[in-house]
Amino acid sequence: MNNLKKPLLISCGILKNEIQKLIETGQLDVDVNYLSAKLHYDYKLLERALKGTFEKVHNHPDRNVIVVYGDVCLGFDYEIKKLVETYGIVKVDALNCVDCLLGGKGQRLKADRDHKYFFLTP
Repeated sequence: MNNLKKPLLISCGILKNEIQKLIETGQLDVDVNYLSAKLHYDYKLLERALKGTFEKVHNHPDRNVIVVYGDVCLGFDYEIKKLVETYGIVKVDALNCVDCLLGGKGQRLKADRDHKYFFLTP
């Protein structure tokens, strides 16, 4: 990449298989830091893990960072958006991991406006 560092994705491990497939097929050229999907069980643990990771990359302002988490992954008041903005990092436009898989930008709500469906992934 012209001697530039690859962008860094900070992603929930839930999306690891999909991201790895994109990397393997050459559709995505990034470095990835996956955080454990188990962190979703405790917002405080997830927030601490995200902050710790953001602090590490914050010390490297020449590195492009993209956060692959949904808007509601840290709470329903969009806490993750506020946290990401604090560090000046870019986040994908998605509600949650299912929305990421469907293309983001609220596609999950278009597919299931009344929250009747249960989405399964491998």
